[in-house]
Amino acid sequence: MLKLRFFISCSVAFMLVTACHHHSTDVLSTRCFPSQLIGLTHTPGGQTTTSTTTFNYDGDMNLLEIRDDVGSLTFSYTDGLITAAQSTSSQMNEIWSYNGNGLLSHVEGGSLPGSFFKYAYTQDFTYDAKGKLIMIEWHYTSPNVSTFKENFTYNNENEMYEVVRDDHHAVDSIGFSGYDAKRNMAASIALAMGKQPFYFLASVSTAFAVSKNNATSIYNNGNVTVAAYEYNSSGYPSKITSTTENGSVTETTVTYTNCP
Repeated sequence: MLKLRFFISCSVAFMLVTACHHHSTDVLSTRCFPSQLIGLTHTPGGQTTTSTTTFNYDGDMNLLEIRDDVGSLTFSYTDGLITAAQSTSSQMNEIWSYNGNGLLSHVEGGSLPGSFFKYAYTQDFTYDAKGKLIMIEWHYTSPNVSTFKENFTYNNENEMYEVVRDDHHAVDSIGFSGYDAKRNMAASIALAMGKQPFYFLASVSTAFAVSKNNATSIYNNGNVTVAAYEYNSSGYPSKITSTTENGSVTETTVTYTNCP
């Protein structure tokens, strides 16, 4: 699948635009857009790994490319909305469609011709009356038939709980708390991807994708991750340090473009 797992570390890609979405100057002038994330992870055993993710935009701050250490993801736009995405790392292609309010409503994905692994799936998105994402339903038809539902619960502008269920029972339950009052960089990325209300490429198994602010505590099936933030002068995270219960520490440095 194309969806990326991203809280403090990333695994992302590249995109080319066939038609651009022009954002108003007043919106752009109040936003910082992430340009690069460099992650450094230290494990209790003394192993250190690094990761780099780069975001590239056009002159109107439409996201053109996300590239990481393992591959890239390319997007095609029609009338300012992403209509196709292709991943070089996972060898997948997706077609995106929207509801009458311009919100992402359906994704149809599958393996590229010649790919070693063969996958086919769809995703359907449900919103509340205010346009907040409340559910994503996944249907896999290959290699196995299965269904997953991701449900989101909010406290005002921030996600508090997420439950993922397969065909029969809950398989993942995650809670988020201790939100700061600063700006979440994901909102800028979502703006650059057709003015969507959430950053679809981020894992929605983290509040990073859908929340206005930044969570400092993440509870995942009994395991706790604590995040600490440093901020730039515009109020966006410039350094994120996350610590897991087993003692792994990831430090992510974030640089931005277009800051006011």
